[in-house]
Amino acid sequence: MEWKTKVFDKLQERAYKHFDTLKYNAETDDFEVKIYLSGYVDLACTIADLLNLCIIATEKEATSGELMEDDMNNSINNILRLTFRMLPVSESMFLNEAHCAFIYMKEKAEQKRKNGDKNSDADLS
Repeated sequence: MEWKTKVFDKLQERAYKHFDTLKYNAETDDFEVKIYLSGYVDLACTIADLLNLCIIATEKEATSGELMEDDMNNSINNILRLTFRMLPVSESMFLNEAHCAFIYMKEKAEQKRKNGDKNSDADLS
């Protein structure tokens, strides 16, 4: 049982370092994503790009006209940048570490079962 505690403690320690994309809001019992903008103009442009992209995507003649195409390309570019900033990269690294730890725990439990250890946990999967 000691090895499970060590693995859990190590995962818990790493979790605090990696889980930083979503922030828990105790008042609303929700999670928040912080998006850093350079100011109100950047915010307005980002919202305009979201709206513009949706409008262009739903118009029948969306692909006609050079101006429409430039608007769409700019909107898509800005939305892709926003989406990229929201990717939980750090959390993914932790999930990878946790996955490896759980594989280790499962293998350790299977070894104990094969060796006839009566104190091993039967189901970890």
